[in-house]
Amino acid sequence: MKARGVLLVAAFFVGACGRQETPEQRITRLRLAHQVQPTAVQVRQRPEGPELVLDFTVVNTARESLPTLTVKVVVVDAKGQDRATHLVSLPTGELRPGVASQLTGFIPGERLEPGEQVRVEVEGQVPASARARYPEYRLGP
Repeated sequence: MKARGVLLVAAFFVGACGRQETPEQRITRLRLAHQVQPTAVQVRQRPEGPELVLDFTVVNTARESLPTLTVKVVVVDAKGQDRATHLVSLPTGELRPGVASQLTGFIPGERLEPGEQVRVEVEGQVPASARARYPEYRLGP
C-alpha cells in the first residue's frame, strides 16, 4: 500500500511538470507576447545617405523580458505591392510588463516615396534557418 502511494505521488509530480520549454520555444513565446504598433515614420538624410526612422509603441504582455525584439518592416509601394523587407531590432529588455513604451528603430539606406507606407509584423514562427538574423535567438533570453 505504501509503495502504491509513493508511485501515485511520483506520477502526479511527473505529470504536473509537463514537457520542458526549449530556449527557442521560450524566445518565440516571449516574442509573441509583445504588441508592436508603428506610430511615426520619417526619412532623414545622413552623410551616409537616407535613413528611415520608425517610432513604435511596444507593450510586453509577458511577465518576463526579452533583451531584443526583432520586427519585420515591409515597405509597401503606392500600388500596394511589397517593395522591400527589413528586419529591425528593438531594445526591449527594459520594458515593464503591461506598460506601453516608445521605441525607435532605424533602416539605413531606405526611403519612402510618395504614396508608400510601412507594415510591421512580429513573426510568429521564425524558421530555424533564419534565426541567425534575429539577435534574440543568438543571444538568448
